[in-house]
Amino acid sequence: MAGALPNTPSRNSFMHWLFLASLLWGIAVFWIAPRPPLIDLPQHAGQVALLRDLVAGVSPWSDLFRLNFWTPYLIGYGLALPLSFIMPVGAALQVVLSAAYAAFVLLGTRLRAHFGADPRLDWLFIPVFFGFAYSWGFYTFLVSTPVVILFVLAMDRYAQRRTVQGGVAAMLVGLALLLSHGLAFVFGIIVSGCLYTVRVHAGGGAWVKRWLRGAWPLVVPGIACVLLYLVSIRIQSEYWTHGKLQVFWDISVMRLPRLLANAIGDYYTPKLVLGVAVLAMLAAPWLLGLRIDRRHPATWIPLAIVLFIQFLVPSTMISTAYVYQRFAVFFLPAYALAFLMRPASAAAPRTRALPKLGTMALVGGVWLALGCHSLEMWRFAKEARDFETVLAAMEPKQRILALTFDDRSEQANLDLPYRHYATWYQADKQGLVDFNFAWFPPQMVRFQPDRLPAVREGIRGHNFSARKYPLDPYRYIVVRHTAPLPATLFDGADCAPRAVAKEGSWTLFERAGCQPVQHDGARARPAQG
Repeated sequence: MAGALPNTPSRNSFMHWLFLASLLWGIAVFWIAPRPPLIDLPQHAGQVALLRDLVAGVSPWSDLFRLNFWTPYLIGYGLALPLSFIMPVGAALQVVLSAAYAAFVLLGTRLRAHFGADPRLDWLFIPVFFGFAYSWGFYTFLVSTPVVILFVLAMDRYAQRRTVQGGVAAMLVGLALLLSHGLAFVFGIIVSGCLYTVRVHAGGGAWVKRWLRGAWPLVVPGIACVLLYLVSIRIQSEYWTHGKLQVFWDISVMRLPRLLANAIGDYYTPKLVLGVAVLAMLAAPWLLGLRIDRRHPATWIPLAIVLFIQFLVPSTMISTAYVYQRFAVFFLPAYALAFLMRPASAAAPRTRALPKLGTMALVGGVWLALGCHSLEMWRFAKEARDFETVLAAMEPKQRILALTFDDRSEQANLDLPYRHYATWYQADKQGLVDFNFAWFPPQMVRFQPDRLPAVREGIRGHNFSARKYPLDPYRYIVVRHTAPLPATLFDGADCAPRAVAKEGSWTLFERAGCQPVQHDGARARPAQG
């Protein structure tokens, strides 16, 4: 087949090596900023730090927390945990994200080859990891994405050639996906189940009987998912009494531009250059003379499912926010799978002059996206240096309150990267920062039900009140602000904090002489002096 396709790039061709160089550029993006501006990433780093110390028996906060193994986040945290013993937690997460990104792209090219799609569209797998889920720092979801691709690949191979070995392999990957992320698992099951049905149906005859007889690689992980859900809901009931997110549909015509923005960026801070990049990549297959073949439904089923999610699935469901938005990571890959390879002679004469333009659109779109994200990282790294001065001024193993008046990065033009940024103290200095992701039931480390702090998700500088949120547990209050702080910020506090450090947009307050609670071991005791 390859001999009939003169446009197929050789593994030794210039374009092949250019592709690998672009992949390495994508990996390098994760390392430009020492602390990447991914919104939730500091909280995930804080989770790994707590998990490491609890497992090692050295946590200053062991009386406040319990471990939760009934969670679909085991893979992401499990990969970072051993690395956290030999390197900083932030670096451990960067290593795992870099590996997940490389696996996503390389497994994506395998899936593309399995589907028989044009190899020139491998480029579409490079920039999509840097979309909405990346901007928001959905660490466990991002780590699950290559497992989704591997599960779809394993199941479709099994569907085309049903062997016990192939079924066992697909089943094991499905179980690994379940332990990576719940929503990603549901997506993988739906895509794989639809592909399996199409493949079996194509065999004709009593296809329903064959479907039932061979569906066990899907059924076993599905049953495990139901059991995990039922058990976790039962043991999490004491947490859900404190509040659940309501279903929010958010269906509107804006979902189309949001999809285009979220495919390689974030619609909260849309960028013209990324819009140009995604449109160029969408046009590239058509410029290359490729077309979607409706006679082969297996090739366009993944794209149809992704589009269904993007236009009809709620934004918030199962107490999880940003549901449909995160699946934009699969939009361009699913789009690539829909274009089957065609001999050069099959292209219409009027398109023969366009393949070079199509290649330029692919490469140019990828480089525009990588360049944009690289520049964001570089600018953010310069701006975020101010935090290091404040971080250095705080003693380790303290409990701090983070108040953010302005969570936007002006230099990097990013909307919310400072929302949880102070939680890097928890990751680096064995501290404890509120607000804390340990509030959320699915996390691996979470507060004991009777030790839940008053500070919950949604606390910001502008809605903080010392009368509503007592300062007693905290030694430090770290504030990010770009305007002068209100004089009434700590009105009502029994012992008013005093500013002890100021650098750029960060101010550190300490409750000196207030005898904050200090943890030094498993038991809490009043601070001395």
